[in-house]
Amino acid sequence: MRRAPWLGAALVLAACGGAAAEPQAPTASAPATASDGAGAASDHVTDAGFELSIRSGEVAVGSDATAEVELLSKQPFKCNDKYPYKFTTTASDGLELSAPVITRDQATIEHDRVVMKIPFKASQAGAHTLSGRFAFSICTADQCRIEKRDLSLQIQAK
Repeated sequence: MRRAPWLGAALVLAACGGAAAEPQAPTASAPATASDGAGAASDHVTDAGFELSIRSGEVAVGSDATAEVELLSKQPFKCNDKYPYKFTTTASDGLELSAPVITRDQATIEHDRVVMKIPFKASQAGAHTLSGRFAFSICTADQCRIEKRDLSLQIQAK
């Protein structure tokens, strides 16, 4: 069954606590917006509505390690506690990821902060890149933004 394109926007807006009158087709001033985050991946993204970063502590070859993706919302936005946050990993030589997609069950979601844990192991010493796309949503009382941003972290395994 094919869904109307406005249905997803209405559901996200309702999840944010925003009021949705009758569903309408999206326009330039639609209450929910989406961004595919096209652009170069980095370990830190700054936007008018949020800060997004990925980081890791020291990494020892063969030991369990964890990277953290952190989303900080900026006023008047808040983190959408109903959104299905996820980090879709990109394959990387020398790193063994626990799963190709990390979901919201690996995240701590608060009003103005989301922290998602990305478990991995380094299979060999040296420089490696942990990268992927983080899908998230931030909202105000009258709009929700659905975002996807590419993140990339340089890791030095010892």
